[in-house]
Amino acid sequence: MLCTQGFITGTIHYDAQTNGTLVLIKPSLAALRDEPADVLNYAIQNSTFPHQTTVDQFFDESQFESFRRLGKLIGDRCLADPNVQRLLPIRRPARFPIHRRQGEEGRGHFTDFIGWLRNIPASQRPGRNGSLVDLFLEMYLATTLVGMILVLLDLTLFSTSNQFCWTLASCVNITKQQLSNVTPSGPWGSLAVWRIVLDNFFVLLYAITLLLGYKVGCAKRWWIWVLIVVPLVTGLSDYAENFTLLSLLGGHSITDMSDVLGLFTLVKFWGFALSVAVLAGLAPSIKRAFAARWDLSNTEDQTNNLVNIARE
Repeated sequence: MLCTQGFITGTIHYDAQTNGTLVLIKPSLAALRDEPADVLNYAIQNSTFPHQTTVDQFFDESQFESFRRLGKLIGDRCLADPNVQRLLPIRRPARFPIHRRQGEEGRGHFTDFIGWLRNIPASQRPGRNGSLVDLFLEMYLATTLVGMILVLLDLTLFSTSNQFCWTLASCVNITKQQLSNVTPSGPWGSLAVWRIVLDNFFVLLYAITLLLGYKVGCAKRWWIWVLIVVPLVTGLSDYAENFTLLSLLGGHSITDMSDVLGLFTLVKFWGFALSVAVLAGLAPSIKRAFAARWDLSNTEDQTNNLVNIARE
């Protein structure tokens, strides 16, 4: 025997003064057979629907959809019942979150900064897809600025001359000169210590910049994993050299380290030169990625058209 509806309301008497209302919802087919046609067809083919055993935990598509549609139908009818509506005086549709356009999600300050420089409205700036090239440009500018500041400080405050060496013998000689001028002065007692600390920060900057440039220039090509070895080895050699010097400046007694430091210095200089050369080789690819992201090709075409019109 089929019921008239899939829900029923009743009154609960807790005590003489307190009453409550119970709304019982049970999946069931109505006597009027006014369910959707696909639900009725499934019920004809499956006589136990919608009271099938819970032992079956693997519903197929038609079974899942039949239960879903029947449940939604009963739920909608229940909420439309006047007796139930009186229980929900403040019932209103749930608020759906307003999502921003996908292009605006995850946009970084570097993208907004470039858009501001190019006088592009915020609504027309590109989103997060391909934003790595924007971060690379910002890191490149920051690394260049910090490098120029370090050179200026070397010439003025630190009174240090940056000597380059390209052979192991010359690097060892330079290291011996540096070690002969090292005077232990405590962890933070000399400008040399602060110079090394600043250089450590610069190493971090140029390593990140090179890795970002390789990623943008190589995209998803497999040989990026070969290229990133160069800046990683360069940065590690630079850090090894700096921390060894910090140990000496901190008063730690270390045996003659001129040969080891010379090797670190040689790897650092050659690695940095090779890393910059690779980045220069990837510059056309990076430029194309930036142009495609910011639609510079169309801008250049429009500019050329204006120039041709002006000439005519």
